[in-house]
Amino acid sequence: LKLRSRSHRRYGRHSCFGGPLVGMPFEYDASASYLWTALQFTHTVVPSVLIRPTFWLFFALHMGVFTAFHMGYLGAALDQTSMLYIDWRIISVITSMTTFFEVFYTNNVFSRYLRLYQWTRQIIGSLSNFAFDMRVHAGESHQPMVRLATRFLLVSVFLFFYELNGQISSDEWDVLLENHLIYPEEKAILMKFQYEDGTRHASMVVLHWAGRVVRDTVVAAKAPNNVIKGLVDRLVKVREMQQQIGDTMKLPMPFQYFHLLNMMVVVNLMLWAYGMGVTESMFSPIGFFFAELIFCGMMELAGQMSDPFGHDEVDFPLHIWLAHALWDTSVVLEYEYTIGAGGWEEVAAKFPALDMKPRIVSEVMVTQTRKEHVHFKEHAHFKEGSMSLVARCCRPDENDTVAAVYHPIVVSPVRARSGYTEETDTEDPPSSSRPDSGPVASTDGRQTGPAEPDTKG
Repeated sequence: LKLRSRSHRRYGRHSCFGGPLVGMPFEYDASASYLWTALQFTHTVVPSVLIRPTFWLFFALHMGVFTAFHMGYLGAALDQTSMLYIDWRIISVITSMTTFFEVFYTNNVFSRYLRLYQWTRQIIGSLSNFAFDMRVHAGESHQPMVRLATRFLLVSVFLFFYELNGQISSDEWDVLLENHLIYPEEKAILMKFQYEDGTRHASMVVLHWAGRVVRDTVVAAKAPNNVIKGLVDRLVKVREMQQQIGDTMKLPMPFQYFHLLNMMVVVNLMLWAYGMGVTESMFSPIGFFFAELIFCGMMELAGQMSDPFGHDEVDFPLHIWLAHALWDTSVVLEYEYTIGAGGWEEVAAKFPALDMKPRIVSEVMVTQTRKEHVHFKEHAHFKEGSMSLVARCCRPDENDTVAAVYHPIVVSPVRARSGYTEETDTEDPPSSSRPDSGPVASTDGRQTGPAEPDTKG
């Protein structure tokens, strides 16, 4: 399914679900060295800062002061009795106030960012949960109605995120139509709920359609009365979270605070430009460059986090989340269990009772790095029989995707502890599994010697 967001349309190549590949949080290694991490340029806020003309304006001001001072035009700036002298205690007062205000602003923006993340993930997660409940309570005989209610909920969620960027475009309607998430008759009805003043009710109307279908489906299935309330409560919860996201997006940090913060940043950078410029050190431009980069970078990062539904690096990858949610919902909604044709009683009669004897794998350690194979070690304790384990071995390929290879591991009925093997006192193990029985055949047909004790601790 390909869905496009209007805010992404002009930004390069798109993913399989619409939108560019830039709106994804960058996965990084927190254990990497400080130097290697600091030298990274891509996937950082640095490019966004360096393309701003204001950044180079302040740096040019500093270089002008620095050049004038070394050419002798501002030589009196070092004389404390001169009008050109500036005391660093004055600069430190403004710097301390600016730092506090900027950290406070960034912290509040990040808290808002996390709230938006939680509400967004809860809305998307409710899609498969709703399909789960509907299919359980309605039964297979009402599958078309279950499918209809779930489709309406899907459309409501998609339209809501489209509406965050303004009115739904014709391209977005076309994508929904092409993928049979909505039909022309339904589109004609929903188009009436888009107004010129920006008011949007299409997502809410479709959500209400889902509630009406839920009522008719549960009544037809003769499910308990509390089932209707539980399913409708799920829909109401989705609507409440949509309202919270919309209200939060319309209530950023007050402009008065934002104005004072920007004014302090400008004054602080001007004082730095002059104070660091009237020094003898040749490293003054380097120090000013990075000090300005850090201050402006924090402001730029806070600005990007204030609207996580755009195209910045820190924005939510909605095109990926929605694609996965649609996939999960479709699996829950459309899978078929074909083992027993006569119902679950026939399936239950086919399989014996579970064995209550202790067959426990006490430890299976799986460690994975991004550039190495999976290393694992298992310790098993069996009294009789054997168990087949399935270990998932993952290694990223060249496209940073994970290839899954499943390999069966047969654990013999022996007591194994870090290479020390002891026969059980109830039954002799097969000769091929004894550590002192000579070479044994491995899973690929090669002959291997007896197990050696693990001396690595």
